[in-house]
Amino acid sequence: MGTGFEALEGSLQKTDEAPSNQSRRKTLLRPTGSRRPIRVLVANRTAIESELLVDSIGKDRRFVAVGWGVRYADLENLALNQTPDVLLITPKLDDQPNAGFDVLADFRISYPAVKTVVLLESHDSEFVVHSFRLGARGVFSKDLPLKLLTKCITRVFEGQIWATNEQFGFVMEALAFARNVHPCRGDNVKLSAREYEVVKSLADGLSNERTAKRLKLGRNTNIG
Repeated sequence: MGTGFEALEGSLQKTDEAPSNQSRRKTLLRPTGSRRPIRVLVANRTAIESELLVDSIGKDRRFVAVGWGVRYADLENLALNQTPDVLLITPKLDDQPNAGFDVLADFRISYPAVKTVVLLESHDSEFVVHSFRLGARGVFSKDLPLKLLTKCITRVFEGQIWATNEQFGFVMEALAFARNVHPCRGDNVKLSAREYEVVKSLADGLSNERTAKRLKLGRNTNIG
């Protein structure tokens, strides 16, 4: 025959468990919240290749492809009006071998919030090192699967650097032998303020055309 104490003990245990179970149910039902899609701008060598990559990225709900372009003016307009988070770009654009690098160097200054991933067709160490030197946050070989590219975009958007171990090795080797080059304005080399800005822009990696545009120089101005 049970005692009243056993019944009381049982009721207390049920009372103690109830809030815990209720709290657990609330935790399971609480919405986790959805992060906004990552806005991606594409510049993939040619118009056709850019469109194909935009279509592929657009199928993933984690991303929104805000547009594509292979000319600087188009990319600048999209960056200004569509506020992309990540730029995917190839060194060669519209048959211009280094046009992508020119865009990368200029975007680093004009649109610092946009994180850039350079899509490489070559495994040459110079392309890797130059990409990071101009401000890229990641390099990605175009022969790798699209699934891995989406992971690359996400990691770069989150603030990480994306590269393979081999590519990191290229960068570390370049750093080991690099010498810092600064425009000199000492007594031996006399530069005007304007000349100093030109030299500094070139040192930042801007092409002659981009330097002229940045400093509002005339088309026929000789800057090297």
